[in-house]
Amino acid sequence: MAPRTRPALTLDSAELGRFAGSYQSPQLGVATMRFEGDHLAVSSAAFSEMDFYPASRTVFFPLSGGVPEITFLQDEHGEVTAAAAGSIRAVKLRSAK
Repeated sequence: MAPRTRPALTLDSAELGRFAGSYQSPQLGVATMRFEGDHLAVSSAAFSEMDFYPASRTVFFPLSGGVPEITFLQDEHGEVTAAAAGSIRAVKLRSAK
């Protein structure tokens, strides 16, 4: 299957960095999201690394077919708290400071 093409929104590294971190879900265990250039790289023990590109400030899409978009959820202060992709829901884990 050929990769999909779609225009991506340009977000700077500070905006992309808000989504970086570890996310816990019952289906995947812990998934890691990090920003790499103009997109997010997502990986977990359940799947190999996949790249997701910004469609909006809170929705990211893959170029691979059959993989759902990721929608990020924020609290009232604009902090990213969770992510959803299809039926998968994951809570962002707080990093130790």
